[in-house]
Amino acid sequence: NSDAKIPRRVGNSSPTDQQHPGGHAAREELLSQLFEAQERVETLTAELAKRSTNSPTAALLLNMGLERFHRRLGHHQLVAADAAQHSLAYELPVETLNILREILEHPADFIASDVGLPSDPRTVPTGRLAHKDTAELLQHTCSIDFYAARDRLEAAQVLLTHSNADGISIPVSYPLLADHLRSGRLDPRETILATKRLEKLRPAIARQPKPDRVATAIEAQIVDSLLTQGPGA
Repeated sequence: NSDAKIPRRVGNSSPTDQQHPGGHAAREELLSQLFEAQERVETLTAELAKRSTNSPTAALLLNMGLERFHRRLGHHQLVAADAAQHSLAYELPVETLNILREILEHPADFIASDVGLPSDPRTVPTGRLAHKDTAELLQHTCSIDFYAARDRLEAAQVLLTHSNADGISIPVSYPLLADHLRSGRLDPRETILATKRLEKLRPAIARQPKPDRVATAIEAQIVDSLLTQGPGA
């Protein structure tokens, strides 16, 4: 919606929040740096591809580096989806969503501080929400399949560290898969499918005499299979 009112970078949140190290202004600046880094990656990739047409070593390393980068971003997509879940982003009003879409389509204005990040809602939303849950929100705002969005959210629950209501850290359910995804050694989609298989096996594993040892062994077998027999083996 091109008629959406775009806020300027300065004065978009309260003075207290502006000064807070983790406040609105800090998040806004980090997002600006992220968009700038994306622009830089695109520029570097285009230049390297052009310069590598007569260099097989450079061309291959460019491909390898981009694939590893893509896979590591798969881990960060889970982190971002989890943040959207915990922040109740699906409650954002349509007006805010329209402004965010404008920023996405015109990142240069955001990077230059000509526009700013909309303020977070300060009250509980009333009336009908634009989206029923986080999966539907990600589907419509990130242009991905609903089930892919749901799979990301479910995978985040078992591949990322969380804290319970008392602030006690809950360890990752599948540390081997999580580590290999984070390092870029596994394909994100293959990793998510592996977690779904392991989740289906969870009840049967729980009935074993030593469930933790069995779970670790099965996870190790799956990881080894993905590394040695998967698409990239």
